[in-house]
Amino acid sequence: MSRNYTRLLIVFLVAAVAVPMAMTGGVAALETTDSSDINVGPSDILDDGSSTVDGFEASDDDYSIIELKTDSTNTTDAISIDISAENNTHAEYDDLDDEYTLEEGVDTTDDGSSDADVHTFNVSHADLETVPVEANGETDITIDVTYEYTDGSDTAGTAETSFEAALNATGERTVLYIDNDNLDDDDRGGAVSTTDVEPAWYDYNGETTTQYDLDDEVAVDGSNTTITAYFNGDMATAFEDQLDEDAESGDLVLGHTLATGEDGDLRMEFLGETNEDLVNDSATYGVYDDSSDSLTVEVGDEHADASTVSVRAVSDTPKNLDDGDAFERQAYVNAFADAYSNDAFGFGAMTSSFGWGGALSVLTDGLPLI
Repeated sequence: MSRNYTRLLIVFLVAAVAVPMAMTGGVAALETTDSSDINVGPSDILDDGSSTVDGFEASDDDYSIIELKTDSTNTTDAISIDISAENNTHAEYDDLDDEYTLEEGVDTTDDGSSDADVHTFNVSHADLETVPVEANGETDITIDVTYEYTDGSDTAGTAETSFEAALNATGERTVLYIDNDNLDDDDRGGAVSTTDVEPAWYDYNGETTTQYDLDDEVAVDGSNTTITAYFNGDMATAFEDQLDEDAESGDLVLGHTLATGEDGDLRMEFLGETNEDLVNDSATYGVYDDSSDSLTVEVGDEHADASTVSVRAVSDTPKNLDDGDAFERQAYVNAFADAYSNDAFGFGAMTSSFGWGGALSVLTDGLPLI
């Protein structure tokens, strides 16, 4: 299969004339140039923020070529680019990375002289997988460039620039990137709240914990979409702490709560990969990847006609479901009874997540949760 190269060709000019600065040497000017002035390729991204990457789906088959032009009379000491969105950096590259190549002495003016060095960064779209996107939506990314150099007079300098481009996503992915700032900013994707949870009365060694609750309506293209939330900071720790340390890939995760839809139907969640013995392609369920602190919701056929889906992901399993918590006991009975009867997990795993009373209540559908 041939790779589909999406060319995001960015060309910069670092002027050869250094501007004297007292006590600090000189700094070169950095500006974008018009594509008609060069012969290294067409310029698809300009510093006016008008450029768009179509068909973005974070595929490792798709790449963006970022090219930067510097004056050949300068010696490059370091060059780097940072790609950010919603005030978070999602990809970083510098001249020591394998993704970087340098072509020296390029004739960019077609006058027969070597006037520039061309710096190329080969950016896989898979490196941008954590950039927040909505299914069939558009997300602005910011590209920051820093160029450190020494000119012909042995004067060191730094040039910087920053501009935006847009990722135009397909309907296959909706991505949330969640950190502590989501608690204070309602405009950021991923509405999160916290609750201090006291230990159960029978847990003599228990400590008060902070429970994180992601509850949001997100864009989807029916069941064609997967929804992924990347957790960071304290929230990532809270979700990680509730995992069974002895769990294996494909095991059911009982330490979290996952629900979708207007009725808040509880969904099974698996560690690392789908357990195909318990769910099929038509079901809605979650997969938690502890290597990336991410939860992916596979949207099932019951949401086939939906343009949005309500997602609820809680970093703990409530122990007192019939007394003020979000879900009634019967919801857990419906979600987990079949899995238990299929030996997907044992009673010990239930008690560690739900407590003894909770486990008995879910499994017997007759005792009050404690």
